[in-house]
Amino acid sequence: MVLERAIALWKRSHYEASGSALGFVIAGSSIFAGAALAIWSLIQMDLRKELVYCTVSNSATAYRLQIRSYALCGINLVALFFSGLVFFFNAAAVRKRYINLRSSYQLRENIDVITVIIPLSVIHSICHLLLSIAGVILFANQQFIPTVTFWILLTATYIVPYYTLISPLILLLLLKLSSRKRATKLITITKTPSENETFTAYSKMWEVVAIDKY
Repeated sequence: MVLERAIALWKRSHYEASGSALGFVIAGSSIFAGAALAIWSLIQMDLRKELVYCTVSNSATAYRLQIRSYALCGINLVALFFSGLVFFFNAAAVRKRYINLRSSYQLRENIDVITVIIPLSVIHSICHLLLSIAGVILFANQQFIPTVTFWILLTATYIVPYYTLISPLILLLLLKLSSRKRATKLITITKTPSENETFTAYSKMWEVVAIDKY
């Protein structure tokens, strides 16, 4: 999503005319990368071995699962960093104000999307960071911890299910706040003085001043 919004910011004056190919490429690449990472992490798992509880983490997969956790943590931090960059450059572009309605729409859309992405990225990064730290501590002291205790602690510190549970609720809350903000802005725009009402409303909605060159 960060990459898609960065491209929308860059090509904002004609982004809508670019079609849906970019979206399919980004979505397909994300699905393929996730599937490839999951297969790489679990390819060494022995499915014939019985386990006392449902888990993919065992002596054969532990190392690769650690690497996967660190990689995902790094990806989240990079995504968070680039979200901030896109937000910064988007805010700078908004201050310039454009007469091009397509550019104005993409800039406003970026603000709405990024204000949803950043909180989710922060929570996602914190969860993976805590998971990675817990994994480092446990695996570094595995030889000093009884086997049963080690696997109990490893399972107890696996916080991904909790994130999976709360992230849709957080996303729903953020979308509601964004929708409420849009509604409030529209109400504010429509409450304009009678003189030059139409032009004032359009000016506030699109912030018309300069022509976008991009």
